[in-house]
Amino acid sequence: MTNTCYDPTVDEEIFKILDSKKETTFTELFNTLNKNKSINSHTTISQHLKYLTNNKKILLWERNPEVRKGSIKFTHEAEKKRRWGLLTIDYSNKRVCKEWRENMKIKEINERRKQATLFLLLAVANGYTGYKVSLKPKLGDVLLRDSRGNPLTISDEYTDEGFLPKDLDREDFQLSIIYNFLHFNKFTKEETEDIIKEFEKNGDVKFRKIGRRNKEIVYDVEDEVLKDLLIQCCYILSIVFDRIREYWYILSKIKLTQDEFYWFRFIVGDRIATKFFQKIEENRAKGKTIKDLYMDFHERNTNKETAKKIVENIEKYSPRYFTKSKFEKALFSHSIVEILEIPCKNITTNKKIQQLIKEKKYSFIVNELFDIVYPPFSRELFKVKLNQFFI
Repeated sequence: MTNTCYDPTVDEEIFKILDSKKETTFTELFNTLNKNKSINSHTTISQHLKYLTNNKKILLWERNPEVRKGSIKFTHEAEKKRRWGLLTIDYSNKRVCKEWRENMKIKEINERRKQATLFLLLAVANGYTGYKVSLKPKLGDVLLRDSRGNPLTISDEYTDEGFLPKDLDREDFQLSIIYNFLHFNKFTKEETEDIIKEFEKNGDVKFRKIGRRNKEIVYDVEDEVLKDLLIQCCYILSIVFDRIREYWYILSKIKLTQDEFYWFRFIVGDRIATKFFQKIEENRAKGKTIKDLYMDFHERNTNKETAKKIVENIEKYSPRYFTKSKFEKALFSHSIVEILEIPCKNITTNKKIQQLIKEKKYSFIVNELFDIVYPPFSRELFKVKLNQFFI
């Protein structure tokens, strides 16, 4: 008996077949995989199917083992996760093939660097290193509101610059404008500290320690020009993400591409992404109208009565506002585009930022930033040529 390794790429090929057919048979599956030169053994495909059905509960295989007939399809939960780009498999209990393991290491490194770039966006977001107010707030002043509309007051931990590793792990995200847009906990204190060490070790970005707060070290990005660029990108991401999220929710967009699902999941994490798309599917099943969903979406930042009055005022001046074409046009109107152009122009007119980009001092960060803050699929909606601001 040969001691062969388990090849996860076969699982991915099986998933791709089910993406297009929804349901197949053992014979059809084998013939397709054999034709694609992915597999040439009935025994091997049986091993993969058993692992994905019995161990992982990802596939349903209704079969007669004697004749290898019967249907093969995703479980209901796995099918949804696959559609949303959230289906992942833990192979830690399998002796997987060396080539796949090495490819995954490369993928993990690339993903880590993207996460590090996102971390920089969050770390320098207003409220950590760049929060600006006309007057320095006093204890008890209401400065921002949380995701439920409750006022957030200045505490004795307030600082107008710098961030603690634990800041990104706090529940309230007190001064973080980016949190008020994205509503998520992305990094733990330990992860934040690891990323800082990784940046410093590689010499990619330098952080300075600017003091202590409650016995914790407060960090800041040393390069002021890079920090300015990141702050402007935070504004871009806030505008783009907020509009895209509202667009998908109110118009019940669930037929998205893998790139769209991946971007949303990358920004908010698996848990929030799953809840978001589940809610969209529930709304579709209930047959909610655009007007209903508009009220649902905006009730989170106000209350039911206020949301209702807002809707009534909108209909008074624009009776057809809550039709698909009219609403979509309003979401990406000229006024919204003008708002998006402000941080873009702040980048292109800042000579120091342009010099930093030209010198390619932080090339991997700038390259990642482009697709994080303004992903390709969103450019058709906003129609702002952001690349002109980065070149």
